[in-house]
Amino acid sequence: MYMTSTFTRFVGRLMRSQFLVGIGLACWLSSMSAYGQWLTPAPAPKAVNVTDRNGIDVAMKQGKFEDLRDIASQNLAPETHEYALAAYYRSIFDLRDSDTHLEKCLTIGRNMLDRNPVPVLLCGRMLAGNNYIRGDIRKWATTAANTRDAVTPVITQMVKTSNFVLPGISDVPLENYLQVPQMSPPPPSGKTVVIPRQGIAPEKSASLNAKAEDGVLQAKQFYVIGLQINDALVPVIFDTGASSTTLGEFTAKAAHIKDDALSFISVDNPFNGQNVQSHLGVVSTLIPGGRGFDDIRFRNFPLVISPDVKISAAGIDLFSKLGSLMIENTQIVIHPRSPPQCEEQLHVTSEPLGSVGILLNYVIDGKMEEILLDTGDNGFLSATASASVKGMSGPLSASRATFQEIEKVQYETTEVTIGMGQHARKVLIRYYPDRKAAVPYVMGLAALEDFDVFLDFDHGKACLIPH
Repeated sequence: MYMTSTFTRFVGRLMRSQFLVGIGLACWLSSMSAYGQWLTPAPAPKAVNVTDRNGIDVAMKQGKFEDLRDIASQNLAPETHEYALAAYYRSIFDLRDSDTHLEKCLTIGRNMLDRNPVPVLLCGRMLAGNNYIRGDIRKWATTAANTRDAVTPVITQMVKTSNFVLPGISDVPLENYLQVPQMSPPPPSGKTVVIPRQGIAPEKSASLNAKAEDGVLQAKQFYVIGLQINDALVPVIFDTGASSTTLGEFTAKAAHIKDDALSFISVDNPFNGQNVQSHLGVVSTLIPGGRGFDDIRFRNFPLVISPDVKISAAGIDLFSKLGSLMIENTQIVIHPRSPPQCEEQLHVTSEPLGSVGILLNYVIDGKMEEILLDTGDNGFLSATASASVKGMSGPLSASRATFQEIEKVQYETTEVTIGMGQHARKVLIRYYPDRKAAVPYVMGLAALEDFDVFLDFDHGKACLIPH
């Protein structure tokens, strides 16, 4: 009762701010004795859940950069205004301007830290996430550790307990990463480089190559490319749905990568809720495309290594550093000689601590929708629980590749109209009612039979180009 009343006073003090923090303080009661007394073991640490009260985090997860711009134009407290602008620039993948507003937010937040730690926690967390997206692991760890050290004593004093964790900050061994060497990307050259798509992925691909029995279009194989990792040539899936380049433990050992023994990140599978524990590895030399592509050589490239991973993948952390890309069904063209006229804003869905996904806009059922580009998914188009569709069929099941295994997932089929004008057509898609996601639609690998995708990270543009 004392902890609850103290927490109530803590929340009441913060309600004057436009940020809010909450700590779950329910006790775990194990059993009742014969005398009617509760027996309570030592309580597990409670997670400090931090959010804002203006929908900034929600809009950032949805990739709604225009909503974030509108929020930032409202009459907000100074620290909230800076946080909204930082989220806006993050959502259009402008990390430099996002950093600028986060530093302003932190300056304001430090002046009120003793009475409200939330601005420092929120803005420090996102700043750490920006560094993680860049691949600057040392700066990520330093920023996260500074944020943890600044807010922990204040929160401890306010809630009268130290039995809590700050997810992604105080539950990560940050000190292990303060000496990680700085990643060095290839120098900008503007030279056109073509990375060919290879054959079927080497791990567990055979069961995924047949077309679905319900008629929903599936890709006949994964999008496999080569990476030269140190002296090893490694086939990996080109996966725009993965924030981080990820290798299985066996592949990492074959490439002579030394990983950290402690847990680095954990990833929740949205379909089955299983958790993948992963570690950090730093690659001395990484060359997308493999041998013969020395113009795009990375030094000290950080990636994720997991014993649970069955299929290695090259993620956004790698390809977002290459300037502009044309993703075609048979090849990836870096710095295409004749880039398309593309005026649509490149934008991303993201979590504050740094996971990101590329978003595209396309018309579905007469409405412009946000679509997550996921070339690691071998389907054409699928709908999540947040889409405004209804299933037409009864529950069906299918195989789906995850980092861990080939698993069975439940879905329904439905029909939608994609495109407009001469490009409009009806397609049968899968609807996953149990897949909780901020983005309503996911476009997978099979869509590359109908579209090319142009991503220009240098100028902030992204377009779907129908064939």
